Amino acid sequence: MLPKKFKPSHLYDMIRLGRNNDGGYLVGKNSVLKSNVLISFGIHDDCTFEKDFKKFNDTKILCFDYTVDNKFWGKKFRKALRKFLKGEFWLLKEFFVNLNNYKTFFNIKDSVLYNKKIVGKKDNNLLLNEININKIIKNFDLKPHFFLKIDIEGSEYEILHDIILFSNFINGLVIEFHDVHLNLNNINNFIDKVSLKLIHIHPNNYSSCINNIPTVLECSFERDPVVISEIVSFPHYLDQKNNKRNDDLKLYFSDIK
Repeated sequence: MLPKKFKPSHLYDMIRLGRNNDGGYLVGKNSVLKSNVLISFGIHDDCTFEKDFKKFNDTKILCFDYTVDNKFWGKKFRKALRKFLKGEFWLLKEFFVNLNNYKTFFNIKDSVLYNKKIVGKKDNNLLLNEININKIIKNFDLKPHFFLKIDIEGSEYEILHDIILFSNFINGLVIEFHDVHLNLNNINNFIDKVSLKLIHIHPNNYSSCINNIPTVLECSFERDPVVISEIVSFPHYLDQKNNKRNDDLKLYFSDIK
């Protein structure tokens, strides 16, 4: 089971940003509207969260993903084409939709993608293709309060200390935690020390459960959340299954913090 502190204490005013199923997240409406920049770590082939964010708040959006380049899209296309030749048409259609979304979105003013790897290293140890939160704040002259989205496939644990250190700059945060069953103490410590309120969690059903602990959790935090009810239940009415073909994963909380 998950520790008690993983359960939000109230039902908060939230919206869903991003595409249906995998790629969409519930976030605090207040933090989206009041953020001066969206910083997004990990885009892969889906920028629908960023696109929806800009609809609510037409602000600067800075994205960082060192894996997305021409080679990345070429590999995606060849995979989709092989499926198409076998009679599976959906993947090729999805490829062109995602590619078109990318080209359209990153041609918009103040929407920029940087091919940089997010790391937790000190400034003087950074490689040319690396960047940390401190450098981002300095290089872009960021002021409080920005929104931070993180989906970097397990590397999030490397930067948790930096997020805590600079959490006074952050208005809202959504982060996907991987290998949760192996990192309960790290996440516990993060929830304790970050100067943001945990407002929502959602298990990613592309993963499994180990000892009633989902191995992948989407967690949303907010600086000034708006409470709409004392009653908290899961799933939230705005939640969607990441994998629509699988059953959703149930959340169980212990009485121990």
